[in-house]
Amino acid sequence: GSQPSPRQQASWQSQIQSRVARHMQRARIQGRHSGLSVTVRVTVSGNGAILSSALAGSSGDAQIDSTLARHAASLPQLPAPPSGQQTSLAIPVRIR
Repeated sequence: GSQPSPRQQASWQSQIQSRVARHMQRARIQGRHSGLSVTVRVTVSGNGAILSSALAGSSGDAQIDSTLARHAASLPQLPAPPSGQQTSLAIPVRIR
């Protein structure tokens, strides 16, 4: 197939980033944890199905990590990559 342009790829990545960030910010975390940063590693199939999504690294708090890991695992389907190829991304998320 034809390769997507760098702009198509960048636009897709920013869509993925904002969807994953919105999803992760809905996690119910006990206590106040403003400015918490985590990375979610996502593998998306050629048609946008989530093949895997997991927390990469730790927030430093095991309880928060397990809440966020469960939340990461429940990501809904995402837009398909412009290449139509399976793609993995590491997405930094700030939990406000």
